[in-house]
Amino acid sequence: MREQELLDALAKGPGGVQVNVTETGCTVSTRYNPTVTRRGSNIQHAALLVAVELWRRKWCPHAVRVALQVYDERTAILQL
Repeated sequence: MREQELLDALAKGPGGVQVNVTETGCTVSTRYNPTVTRRGSNIQHAALLVAVELWRRKWCPHAVRVALQVYDERTAILQL
């Protein structure tokens, strides 16, 4: 399950992540600085939007950056 791996990567920071699911969509928020909250149509979409924003800012905990790099490499390998 790709979204579980992505959420695990995002949760490596102190405080982890918070996921809220409703019938209209999903919100994923980091519980560490920088706090990033994104809403998507499903969990995977919201988590991906958070990951993209953290990557764009280049200001997230080292463990999160490393976990996101590993996730990105695994995803690239699966697409071959």
